[in-house]
Amino acid sequence: MRLYLYLLFLMILSVSCKKPEKLTYQPGSRNIEEVIAILPIDVFNNHRKVSQNESLAQLKAEDEREGRVLQLDMYRYFLRKIGTMGYPKSFLQDVRTTNQLLDESGLDYEDIPKISKERLARILQVDGILSVTVDQFGPRKQVMGILNGDIRSYGVIARFTFHDEGGQLIWKVDRKSRGADDELTYGITKKIMRQIPEKFPFREI
Repeated sequence: MRLYLYLLFLMILSVSCKKPEKLTYQPGSRNIEEVIAILPIDVFNNHRKVSQNESLAQLKAEDEREGRVLQLDMYRYFLRKIGTMGYPKSFLQDVRTTNQLLDESGLDYEDIPKISKERLARILQVDGILSVTVDQFGPRKQVMGILNGDIRSYGVIARFTFHDEGGQLIWKVDRKSRGADDELTYGITKKIMRQIPEKFPFREI
């Protein structure tokens, strides 16, 4: 009887001393059927100086190039976030697929913001749409410039929205920031965008 009690005591002791296991998520470890798409970023540049050799079409083409680069940046920032949450990579539609489907539907870059989110969700065959509008401003003289020379800064105002497949607004965040002369609007925009995945209303899994 004593031997039995002694063995029982050892079993209880070994169980109580066992370290608790940490719950760690691996990329793609959870089954998520939803898919969301990130649209090309709608860029409006308010500070670009127009030369005599540039046409309106060339300026729009520059905005489109930047908008597509920023779209890829946003996609990468979200990929990093979902990789820490157990979401599969398929939760985000590849931006190459997104842009290909938009092109095949006959939509130009400048037409995308004018189309309803419900229609865009049907075109892209997704459950939600993440869209971003970026207004870029500057340069603007700062007060310090009066004392220490001509210091200018560039500013960015960005709006991030998420709509479901029915076009219902689910989430919205507005951000604005300014930077020094050596940090132009592209860099400021990227700094803002890096913070957005942390604010996104991910579903608990």
